Amino acid sequence: MKILLTNFHDGDGGGHTTYLTILARDLAARHDVHVAAPGSSRLYRQVAALPGVHALSQPFPNGLKHLAAAQHARRGLTAYLRAQRFDIVHVNGSADHRLVLAALRGLQPRPRIVFTKHNSKALGGLGHWWRARGTDLAIGVSEATRRMLKASPYARCAPLTIRNGVDVEHYRPWPADATADARGHFLGDAELLLGSNAGTAEHKGWMDLAEALALLPEAQRRRVRVLLCGKPPSSTQRDRLQALHVDDRFIFAGMLDDVRPAIATIDVGFVLSYAVETISFA
Repeated sequence: MKILLTNFHDGDGGGHTTYLTILARDLAARHDVHVAAPGSSRLYRQVAALPGVHALSQPFPNGLKHLAAAQHARRGLTAYLRAQRFDIVHVNGSADHRLVLAALRGLQPRPRIVFTKHNSKALGGLGHWWRARGTDLAIGVSEATRRMLKASPYARCAPLTIRNGVDVEHYRPWPADATADARGHFLGDAELLLGSNAGTAEHKGWMDLAEALALLPEAQRRRVRVLLCGKPPSSTQRDRLQALHVDDRFIFAGMLDDVRPAIATIDVGFVLSYAVETISFA
């Protein structure tokens, strides 16, 4: 089959990047795979390096103030769709879903449209109703996500669950000596290392952990450090850590191409998210 995967994120992309890079890599062994993503995205950079995968630099402008840019992007995508004649277009968010449907208007033969829902955002409103009418299949990456699809306009798209997974060979536990070396880099003077690869967005809940640490007596607080991988904190967040007197307890590893050295070091991983959670294996 000839397959186009799309993603609208123009920066790091988080779990979407992980998901689509692996999907493109594995599907390319049996199919003709193309990936459309903004040229500034980490996804574009990664899939462009994959053998047998075609990377298209494609913006997905979103919002009324970007209407002119969206029209230009639609024309470019229409030309690509017409030239390539895909069997399947797999969309992964509202912005790319919307542009793909607009670009397909009037094209024949029309590819099948597959939409995968990765998060817990609500699915009400006219926009979802319109997009569902142009979609052939909806996928939830967890059973809870599938239930959301089933209770939405996407019920007409026969929602099914395809759970995210983990490459247990790639992410298998490290040998003890390698783990000890990695721990020495991050642990410092502490005894317990907590960690997360979810970044520093407010809804990730990590500031709640900072406030909890601040409640500990100094001697106990010194025994704990927290490792966060992903987008660095904002200046406001750093100021908050300083005000709580826990800024020296946090290590920000930044954006990592390989998270294994960081994950190998931690004693306890944590998930504290409380809103709009993405259900990914990043």
